[in-house]
Amino acid sequence: MSGLDFQGLGGSGKLVNVMPWVEEEPELSNEAVILDVLCATQTGDTLYALPTEFEIRAFVSENGDYPLSDTPMSWEAFFEETKDYERSGLVTDTTDLDIFMERFCAREEAFINEAGGIEALDSPGMAALLEQSRQWSKEGLCASYGEDAPEDAPLYSTFTMTIGWLANVLFQSPRMSNLPVEGYCYLRPSDDETDLIGSNVVLDELFAINAASGKQGASWEFIKYLLGNYSRFFIDVEMPVNRHAFLTSVVTESTIGNPNLDEELARSGVEDFMSRINGAFYEKPVYGIVRDAAAGFYSGEYTAEQAAKIMSENVSAYFSN
Repeated sequence: MSGLDFQGLGGSGKLVNVMPWVEEEPELSNEAVILDVLCATQTGDTLYALPTEFEIRAFVSENGDYPLSDTPMSWEAFFEETKDYERSGLVTDTTDLDIFMERFCAREEAFINEAGGIEALDSPGMAALLEQSRQWSKEGLCASYGEDAPEDAPLYSTFTMTIGWLANVLFQSPRMSNLPVEGYCYLRPSDDETDLIGSNVVLDELFAINAASGKQGASWEFIKYLLGNYSRFFIDVEMPVNRHAFLTSVVTESTIGNPNLDEELARSGVEDFMSRINGAFYEKPVYGIVRDAAAGFYSGEYTAEQAAKIMSENVSAYFSN
């Protein structure tokens, strides 16, 4: 489940608050799971949804002449660094709308507070945030929402990272041969100064327990099983929240693709990466409201000021229901 109002459903008594169960379960300690990802939907002392897997948004580039740092930079710094690179297409195929949403989510607390305050949405600051991404697309740095992308490939294409690609990010030299596509992989920009990696960690499938269920205990045991401390090799997209499974999967992919890589060095690199994940993104209902209004601006239907006002009105209506 994703995009659901877990907090609203939980607050109205429809979902079980599993926070006390997580705190009492030794198998779900921070030594066993990536706790900041597991508890990413937590608000205060309540937790109504748990992920067992996650995805990481990344960049891939066919051109190795322009490598990016393994520590993500802000979107503004990214475009400042790359705008003059030799290229025939865009810098990135990420749209101006998507960049706006990522930058908004990194600043969410400045626009929307937990008590439902939304005064800052209808403000010059929001209009400026909308306009900045539009300016980048006008300069040919990113894709324009609703328009066909140029035929020439961008320098950096957005994709969802697999275990093999993460191994490529962490141990790029030499370039690995077991990747599904030829190219170099990098972590994407992030405007979240407190969590440069976690902002590109995306929760897709989440589990919640129905408070009216007579099988709450069995449901909890099933979720714990999915989070269990055993080795699972993920060859598609999903990455396990369980630390042992994550470590084993990435180290195995790394050493298969690069036989000269020392296994202990690989383990150290993967453990360091896990330590840098301080959270994760998940789709809150309010984000859809903000995105719909912003889409009207990027499609030319509204001015930035009009879009900001519509955001404020619709988010206010959402919180008042």
